[in-house]
Amino acid sequence: MNKIEHTPYIWEKRKWYFISIFYAREKWGELTSETLRFYKERKNMFEVCLISFSREKGENIQVTFITPEDNNNNYSNEIQVYFQSFIDRNPSISKQIFPYGEVVWCNYSNNSLTWDIFKSTYYSDQYIYFYQKTLDVVLKLANDDFSENNFFSIAMYMITKGLFCINKCEQKNALLQIIYTISKEIKNNLKVNNWVKEQVNKYDFDKVFDVIVSYKNEGENEYSEELMIWLNEVKTFMKTGDYQFLYFVICRICGLTPSRQLVILSLLNKWFEWKR
Repeated sequence: MNKIEHTPYIWEKRKWYFISIFYAREKWGELTSETLRFYKERKNMFEVCLISFSREKGENIQVTFITPEDNNNNYSNEIQVYFQSFIDRNPSISKQIFPYGEVVWCNYSNNSLTWDIFKSTYYSDQYIYFYQKTLDVVLKLANDDFSENNFFSIAMYMITKGLFCINKCEQKNALLQIIYTISKEIKNNLKVNNWVKEQVNKYDFDKVFDVIVSYKNEGENEYSEELMIWLNEVKTFMKTGDYQFLYFVICRICGLTPSRQLVILSLLNKWFEWKR
């Protein structure tokens, strides 16, 4: 394999490597384990590894490696060779059907690597810390089930738990602000809005409300260690921080599209209306 010519992004004396690994969802568990193994064996090279799960332009895992400050080495080739070798040895078979007419450009090939098609919009230590703690909880809750429905359930659970960490009188407003932000993002797309309404109306609202109440009343004895740490950090952060920040970290990791986010937000909004 020829040595690649790739320049990492540099911010505050750190190098950031953004790589997308296009690999079928059914084998994301194996790829995630391999990514974490690669990172743990190279703690002298990278101080941070951030992972998110995506179906944009094809099923893929988006990985960000961050070096310590003032590291003058370029590890692009080592990353590329390692993961290309892994997927060559363990190719996946994608069952995803290309959504013709819904996207402008074609999907990337399955079992391929691509640099810099995503980049972080946050670079603070606080973002990195919350991202890592949130990722720990997502992976714990996933329990090796990387299906889209499971990620949807995990996102709803964490979004709801995080929302209840806010002052009670501010919860509804925080929710409405996010609904407004997401609605602007889809720009009143009639097709998306109709899809969201159809999905929301499929739910038995009594059952959904019971689930939300169970999340609210869940006892600490039911929490995993990762979840307990995360909730304590969230409660501290919410004293001065912005809930939208936390919300978008959860959605980023779980790969929730705006339309699927609106389903969750609509269900939560209906619960707030119901409990009044």
